[in-house]
Amino acid sequence: MKGIKGKAIFILKVAVSVILVCLVIARTGLGGIADSLRTIGPDLGLALACALLFTFLKVLKWHYLVLAAAGEGTTLGSAAKSFFVGMAGGLLTPGRVGEIARTVFMEKHSRGLIAYLVVVDRIFEITAVVFLALPGLLFYANFLAGAAAVLLLVVLLMVIYFPEYPPRWLHRILDRTGKFAAAREQLGRMELKIAAISPGVKFKQLLLAVLSYAVVILQFHHLLNNVHHSRLWMSVLAQPLIMLTNILPFTIGGLGIREGAAMVLLSPFAIPAAAAISAAFLLFLLNTALPALIGALVLLPNNVNKRKHSQP
Repeated sequence: MKGIKGKAIFILKVAVSVILVCLVIARTGLGGIADSLRTIGPDLGLALACALLFTFLKVLKWHYLVLAAAGEGTTLGSAAKSFFVGMAGGLLTPGRVGEIARTVFMEKHSRGLIAYLVVVDRIFEITAVVFLALPGLLFYANFLAGAAAVLLLVVLLMVIYFPEYPPRWLHRILDRTGKFAAAREQLGRMELKIAAISPGVKFKQLLLAVLSYAVVILQFHHLLNNVHHSRLWMSVLAQPLIMLTNILPFTIGGLGIREGAAMVLLSPFAIPAAAAISAAFLLFLLNTALPALIGALVLLPNNVNKRKHSQP
């Protein structure tokens, strides 16, 4: 039943993705989007450089977080492999929950700890995007929306600076049952390791998250500039809000939602819809699809080796 339900959800997501893409194309025309995607200029090269920098910063951030919580035994190379595999797992799953696949290539550490650190890492990233979205919320919405975002930021920062509390609470709940001794022991170890992450490391993580998504804003600006002249402040206002739409789990990789949001948010600046859509789609290809493909290629030899070892 679970397999049938999973397939049904996947088919539904594919259908919604196709419908949204068709609606976006109908709104702009396929010819304009195709022309935008074929355009090659200096700004496209700068966007590619930003993509490499963005990916490096995310790998570095993940490496520092695992090192701070799990201690020795984590190299930058293993963290990079883990990150790329997580990108492959997160591409097709709602809310990118498939990024839990980062536990692969982290065999020296508890899978429960690494999985929880994936959640913590995502919270750092959401906090950074919400922070960068404040100017856009004030511009497109109103002061009330900005105030709500600030309140959300406070909550997220509390979670960031006290990430050991959820395992601690769950540990206490299990203690009352007097059962699940192995789970209680693992939660206790996780709590100690997560609590050992210093405030300085957390601040560094937050800075790296903000810096990495600031690079994405610059990258989006260059992708827009590649096909249509724009100002950087336009991307500063619109791009963080476009990134927030990736949280919506209705389509594959946010396909259709992200492009539609770009089209709507950039329309007040007289940016052609085709330019907005192509920039948003190229951003997805460079920052999400390409790392996911690398992760799939990294994972393939690992699976082959496991099958060979499992054979008698």
